[in-house]
Amino acid sequence: MDRVTTLLVDDEENAVRAMELMINKHLPDFEIIGTTTSSVDAITMINDLHPDVLILDINMPQMDGFELLNALTYKEFQLVIVSAHNHYASEAFKSDAVHYLLKPVWLPELIRMAEKIRQNKKEVISIDNTSARKRIPVRSIDHVEYVYIDEIISIDSYEGYSKIVLGKHSIVSTKTLKEFERIIGENFIMRVHQSHIINLNYVSKFYSRDSEIELSDGRRISLSRRNKDEFLMRMEDFI
Repeated sequence: MDRVTTLLVDDEENAVRAMELMINKHLPDFEIIGTTTSSVDAITMINDLHPDVLILDINMPQMDGFELLNALTYKEFQLVIVSAHNHYASEAFKSDAVHYLLKPVWLPELIRMAEKIRQNKKEVISIDNTSARKRIPVRSIDHVEYVYIDEIISIDSYEGYSKIVLGKHSIVSTKTLKEFERIIGENFIMRVHQSHIINLNYVSKFYSRDSEIELSDGRRISLSRRNKDEFLMRMEDFI
């Protein structure tokens, strides 16, 4: 069984210890590589240790969990948000959290979290420019559809879910945008905005003044300022 390196961040020492005990007892493949009660120390630990999973409390002194996430340079982990309140759930999933745990954490919910993380790891596909056509499983609410990656035009944030836009139809999936980034890889897709991933093969126009990208189906997608240079550089490589 592959190990899942895990980092725990919570300003309550008792909460850290309780979570650590539950994981060590019930999730043998989850290896806790660090714990901290300091959001400032957490930034250094995450950037240095590169965990597979970050279990992060939102309500912390100095900086809250969302501020901590924005301060990171390393972000290639599966994010689990922990809170005593459920009103952070919407913002948590906008931050690409794969799961949301309410305190006190119950074992069945922790096991559900672990199952989802394991499944995500299994679905990670490494793709290079010379590989044959690849398909990924896209789970919607009531079925699984197997989709060719090269037919995906965009993946957009949609009412707490993700909408995969294909040539002839769309699929609403329970996965986050970050999960799709991890599964597909970065050879053909790019996160151009907090709410949009695009397939660079389907870019037809770029409107510099409006900072918008027109895709082959006629839709115009916003390009965030911080992603503009990378987008232009990657499009040069495609030409």
